[in-house]
Amino acid sequence: MNSEPFFGPEQPLYPELPQVLRVTGSALAGTNVYPAFTQQFTGNILAPFRDRELAYVLEPNGVILRPAFYDCRLVGSYLTLPLYVTSCCVTGSSSSR
Repeated sequence: MNSEPFFGPEQPLYPELPQVLRVTGSALAGTNVYPAFTQQFTGNILAPFRDRELAYVLEPNGVILRPAFYDCRLVGSYLTLPLYVTSCCVTGSSSSR
């Protein structure tokens, strides 16, 4: 068994890491970018999520988001905060928990 790491050329593997975000307000002026909080699972059935860090959510399909929870994926940063893109809202659906 070879325990040496492989340093040759190869494609990076980026697993999909879905994240739940809570959109808190309307889009920033002239954009489809919304202020939000990333959510952490608490394990408590009465309050399953809690706010963790400030972030932004991008809605690429032009659907207007309302304050609710959205499934998202981290894609970069915007104005020094993490930027996530929605993966659920082609038809504008969301889940308000």
